[in-house]
Amino acid sequence: MVTNRQSHVSRSILGSILIPAFLFLAVCGLNAATIVLKSGATVRGKMIDRTDNEIIIQDSATRQIRNIKNDQILNLTLEQDEGQFKKTKGGFVPGSGLLYVLQPELGILGGVAYPLDRVGKNLALGYGGNLFTDIAMPMKPEFFKIRLGLSAGYMYHPTKESDYAKYLNIIPIFLYAKFQFITGIGLRPYIKLGCGYTAVVTSGGNSSDLSAVGAIGLGYINKKIPFIEFFIEGGTNIYFEKTNAYMIMAHAGIAYRFGAGTNVLKAGK
Repeated sequence: MVTNRQSHVSRSILGSILIPAFLFLAVCGLNAATIVLKSGATVRGKMIDRTDNEIIIQDSATRQIRNIKNDQILNLTLEQDEGQFKKTKGGFVPGSGLLYVLQPELGILGGVAYPLDRVGKNLALGYGGNLFTDIAMPMKPEFFKIRLGLSAGYMYHPTKESDYAKYLNIIPIFLYAKFQFITGIGLRPYIKLGCGYTAVVTSGGNSSDLSAVGAIGLGYINKKIPFIEFFIEGGTNIYFEKTNAYMIMAHAGIAYRFGAGTNVLKAGK
């Protein structure tokens, strides 16, 4: 069993991991730009990418993504990090903002956990959820991505036996890697593997265990709302040492994708 002091330490660990993650997402930014078109219109927003033929910008007023051809531009002003987009004769070397490259996500999953083995004799079906955040690793090819992330959750299990603890609360904290395949129809199947620390709180006392997680899942992004990703996944959590438990998990959830826009519009429309 673990004392109240250890329980306080586990909460401190959770805070020390999550707070920097949220701060990281808050400070990420893209290049601010002002574009004056030959038509006389002015577009202001965050530059996402720039090629030899066009500039991709997220309009600050509408949050829509606009593809503006270079021959339609009269004047361009980059308000910060101008050196990130290097000029060459006749055009520009493609560049991208940090937020666009990393595509950080912040999301929530809800679901159930079915205990197996000896723990399953005493515990009923559990329910709960977890918060997660992850970022993509800059890499090619585009059809395959590796995302690294952090997940912190809560799962409540009622008990079957009256002489057993009245309840069992599981608080897992995982670092994970997601191996994701990108398709042209919005579907994103993936495999997720991770490990971490789990606090187990019961009416009889507390404990803590090293843990591992493995899951397969499917993400989906609709082109009309590309900043939202939907998920379903199933897998297993394994708790070592004192708890020594196996759980079959099923989750569904949603995430916000930072750096994505809402629609793609051509300049002048």
